[in-house]
Amino acid sequence: GVVALSDEIRVWKSRSGAAAQQYNDAFEPLQIIIDTIEDRPIDELIGLVEAFEDTCDALWNSQPPYPESRMRSLIQCMGSYLCEQVSTKIDGERLWKDPEVIEQLNA
Repeated sequence: GVVALSDEIRVWKSRSGAAAQQYNDAFEPLQIIIDTIEDRPIDELIGLVEAFEDTCDALWNSQPPYPESRMRSLIQCMGSYLCEQVSTKIDGERLWKDPEVIEQLNA
């Protein structure tokens, strides 16, 4: 099954055939976001979620459709990747000590 999002994208880039090309095309917009994710602020992670949705939709509507078992694993990887990005972007130390945050918590 799918272990990591980047690995799954790489698999379809390396394969040939009509189905592989469709799957690769479906992953392209997501790859662009992943390549620039470190430079994006946390509020732009919604774009990542939208890209996940668009990618899954395109994969599922491909002919032949993306294999169901692989799709389940892919969706789990997407969720894990999103969690990683959120935790990376949240500076735990600053989160609880930022004066604005403290003020909002006390409100």
